[in-house]
Amino acid sequence: ATVQSSGPASRVEEIAEARVTVLLDDARESIVVARRPLFYDQQGNVVGTNNLNVSTSEINITVPISQLADFAEKPVVVNWVGEPASGYRLLNVTNEPRSVLVTGSPEVLSELGSLQTEPIDITGATETISLQATLVLPDGVSLDALQSILVVIEVEPILTSSVVPVMPEIRALGPGLTATLNIDTVRVIVYGPLPVLDSLQEDDVRVTLDLLGLEEGTHNVAPNVAVTATSLEVRSTQPAFVTVVITR
Repeated sequence: ATVQSSGPASRVEEIAEARVTVLLDDARESIVVARRPLFYDQQGNVVGTNNLNVSTSEINITVPISQLADFAEKPVVVNWVGEPASGYRLLNVTNEPRSVLVTGSPEVLSELGSLQTEPIDITGATETISLQATLVLPDGVSLDALQSILVVIEVEPILTSSVVPVMPEIRALGPGLTATLNIDTVRVIVYGPLPVLDSLQEDDVRVTLDLLGLEEGTHNVAPNVAVTATSLEVRSTQPAFVTVVITR
C-alpha cells in the first residue's frame, strides 16, 4: 500500500506519490499482476529515483472483476436450414464473434443457454456463403452493444473418382502404314468434383496414341490423356500401355 523512500531531504520531499498502471483490456476475470512503480511530484511530473533508496521495486496488484447480475456472456449458435446442392457437402460453419454480452433480468439470463441467429437457408448452395446475420433475442433480453454476427458457411463439391471408357485416337502414323490395337477402349480413371464428373460429355476426355517415328512391328505405347475440365485430375489409365502392331 505504501513505498518507503530515503535519501537527501530535498529529493525525498519532492516525491508526492507512487503510481502503477494496470490495463484491463476487456478483462472478464480478476487480474493479478506485478508492476514497477513510478514516482510523481505535486504537479504530476515523473520524478527520478537516482540517489534514493526505495523499499521495493515491484508492487503486487489484484483487481477483482466479476460479472454484474443483469449482464451475461452468451454463446452464439448459427441456425442454418436446408442442404447444399446435389454433389456438394457442408464442410464447416463458423461465426464471429462466438459470444456476445447481453443484458436482462438475472432470472431470464440464468435460463438462457445460448442465442441463435435468424434461420439461414443453404438449400441448393454450391459455394461458401458469407453474410451478416441477425440474432433472435428473447423477450426481456437485449444486446449490451449493437453488433452484427459474421457467419461463414463453407460448402465444397464432393470429390470422387470415375472410370471413363475412351476410344483411343492414332496420331502421327507414318505414310503407307497401318496400325492395329489390341484393345477397343482405354479406361481413364479421373478424380475431382462429383458435379463435374456427372456432367462429362463424350469429347471431354480424349486419349491419343503418338506413333511418330514408329516403323513396322509391335510396340507398347503409353496413352496420352487430355481432359477439358481443369478441375479434374487423371489418376491412371487401364491399360497403362497399348500394344500397337504396325504393318505396311
